[in-house]
Amino acid sequence: CFKGKLLKLACNKFASNVVEKIVQFAPPALRRIVLDELLFNTAALQQLVHDGFGNFVVQGIIDSCTSANEHRKIQDRLKPIVGNSPYGHKIEGKLRNRRSFFAQHRQTR
Repeated sequence: CFKGKLLKLACNKFASNVVEKIVQFAPPALRRIVLDELLFNTAALQQLVHDGFGNFVVQGIIDSCTSANEHRKIQDRLKPIVGNSPYGHKIEGKLRNRRSFFAQHRQTR
């Protein structure tokens, strides 16, 4: 029902909060649809990273990573783009924090 409209919603002041919750609590199949539309679409990702509300959706995606492998894929997509974003430092901070979470989690096993 929202497919094809997620970018517009993610860049809206109020709807971006809903998209963040969808990313956080959606079942894996729905989460995959959201990630494909927002993160693995270069044009959409560029817009999200530079948007005042969309960047929070990106940060929410990073926070809700379920594995080190998923984090690595997300980081690979973001690295070339965040450098010239006004919100890049916040996104990079989230990437660092989540990377250290997975590193600590791997060591405690």
